[in-house]
Amino acid sequence: MLQQVGGVYGRSLTNIDDERQRAALRQTAAFVEEHMPRARSFDGPSAYQAKCDLLDHAIDLAPDEGLVLEFGVASGDTLRRITSRRSPAHGFDSFEGLPEDWRTGFVKGDFSAPPPEIPGATLHIGWFEDTLPGFFAEHPGPIAFAHMDADLYSSTATIFHQGEGRFVAGTVLLFDEYFNFPGWQHHEHKAFTEFLERTGHEFEYIAYNSLHEQVLVQLTS
Repeated sequence: MLQQVGGVYGRSLTNIDDERQRAALRQTAAFVEEHMPRARSFDGPSAYQAKCDLLDHAIDLAPDEGLVLEFGVASGDTLRRITSRRSPAHGFDSFEGLPEDWRTGFVKGDFSAPPPEIPGATLHIGWFEDTLPGFFAEHPGPIAFAHMDADLYSSTATIFHQGEGRFVAGTVLLFDEYFNFPGWQHHEHKAFTEFLERTGHEFEYIAYNSLHEQVLVQLTS
């Protein structure tokens, strides 16, 4: 029976994950239309190039004074791009991979990698809840730019709690997995929404990658 169904309908009509992604895309498009219709769209010529162009735009938008941070370093590709335009910078990662299962296809331990060498950047190795208190105690001042590539709700929420007083008007935040995947409402987006509700900060959606998952925001108060 299974062979017969597959032959009649084909993979595209029976694949649950494909349909979940299409649903996530529709939800994301509706979110953009409702909440960020004036945000700039970065669209290519590829998803990767759009991501790089959006990162460059985010760094250039950030205030001249303040900390430049990346949460989730992995291989170091984006942190290298950040330091090519703005240094010094600080990168935070356990390098042990995801601390828990994430979305479909990504499980605990994924993205583990040896710490890279990145000129112009200082790496702070360990879980965010262990490294951030000491870092903020030793580094005063506001956050100018943060690349939020922590993936999970729990990790992103930890960043916002630990650095709560450092996110100020003018701070630029680039989320790497904000929307456009199944369950996006429960991770970086949720952590940011809770941070806004808790602190009363206002913000503006600046831009997004129309081919992938990245969203750029700037706090306005």
